[in-house]
Amino acid sequence: MRSRSALRAAAGALAIALAASCGGGGGGGGAPASPPATLSYADPAVSLREDVASTPNLPTTTGGFPTSYAVMPALPSGLALHAVTGVISGTPTAPAATADYVVTASNSAGSAQATVSIQVTPALPAGFSSLEPGFEASLFLGGLENPVKLAFAPDGRLFFNELRGTIDPSTGLSSTHVRVVDAGGNLLPTPFATVTVLSDVQQGLLGLALAPDFATSGHVYAYMSTPAGDGHADRNRVVRWTASGDVGTALTVIVDDLPVGLQQNGGDLKFRADGMLYVSTGDTDVAALAQTPGSLAGRILRYVPDGSIPADNPSASSPQWCQGLRNVFDMAVHPVTGGIFAAENGPMANDEIEFLQAGKDFEWPGPAPGGGPTVGFRVTSWTPVIAPTGITFYAGTGFGAAYEGNLFVCGYVDRDLRRLVLSGTAATDLDAELPFAHFAAGIQNTPLDVEQGPDGALYVATFDSIWRIAKSP
Repeated sequence: MRSRSALRAAAGALAIALAASCGGGGGGGGAPASPPATLSYADPAVSLREDVASTPNLPTTTGGFPTSYAVMPALPSGLALHAVTGVISGTPTAPAATADYVVTASNSAGSAQATVSIQVTPALPAGFSSLEPGFEASLFLGGLENPVKLAFAPDGRLFFNELRGTIDPSTGLSSTHVRVVDAGGNLLPTPFATVTVLSDVQQGLLGLALAPDFATSGHVYAYMSTPAGDGHADRNRVVRWTASGDVGTALTVIVDDLPVGLQQNGGDLKFRADGMLYVSTGDTDVAALAQTPGSLAGRILRYVPDGSIPADNPSASSPQWCQGLRNVFDMAVHPVTGGIFAAENGPMANDEIEFLQAGKDFEWPGPAPGGGPTVGFRVTSWTPVIAPTGITFYAGTGFGAAYEGNLFVCGYVDRDLRRLVLSGTAATDLDAELPFAHFAAGIQNTPLDVEQGPDGALYVATFDSIWRIAKSP
């Protein structure tokens, strides 16, 4: 039901349109014997949402004022054209694909026409409070257990890792899984892999990546907070499975004994076109470690996929690629430039998007003692903080040319998905930051990761679901 304020606004708009059509300031003031010369609408192309009242769309004419209006074909269900004023208004009651509607303004001497394009997108599901016009959201999978990172395989399967499962109160450990969704959107009942992880605060099964040659190697990588055992203390480590169908086999430790803390464990994994594996580590809640020589905390590490150190790292004896980072939750590779960007979580200020480069220092918690590496480039920062989680670049024009190369950023604090419009040779110039989606209240609706699927849609993981956001037809 429309609110009283919406009804008053519509009535006011109707009165304005009526005055305009009678020569009261918006249309032409010609004599009734003159035909309307032109007809136009305030918004010639509108995207509306099912069950949401539309803003009245007002006509303007020149020449003789019209005495009647008509439209062909019939407007989408719930919308109406006022036969005297020409105002298009109402509340759409069903989705409708984008279509052109020809409005004719007439009087006894003749007529003029205008085309209005109207699209009605489906009503938002309960998990959303808003979404950019022209897009629709649907539940891809529900009832999940903390799907924290998403990775699509070339064959259309979706892999995701559960951050934590049920915690054993006697040990404080959690048994959790890597899961597979088949190309038809069905969650397979048998997990791809099951592991035991530490489960304090920001620990767990944190990161996931498929090898660039996954189609032939079947290699799946994960970053996990691992309890003490086999001569090791508690630590973070990178492991790898080989997929045998939909089940992981041949568990192999790729990198062991990475720094671990109760929180700020980083944990993201990304491959780039160079074939190397990039690993984010947090400062483990000991800020000074991010600037301590020899420490691997608060850094981006770069490895050969077998866990060895590339000869072209800044130091051939160290996996360190750049330093001075507090807690990089996610990284994203630009689909054209190949540059790698990071979502950096500050404490109470200065959440950032970083442009990562070899040998740079991002100055957490301050400049490197005695000088050190040159300062890295910050694309943008947020104070108050938004706690950026998942980030991804949109590749291609499936959302429209304006979205190509946009960086989509999940915000934990406001339960939102925003897009950054970037330009420049390295795609590091921020042209605009725009809202895209807001999720409904409740911790279960907090976005954790976002990835573009092979169908061109965005898939967003929350604490209990995976949502699909697509361009409406």
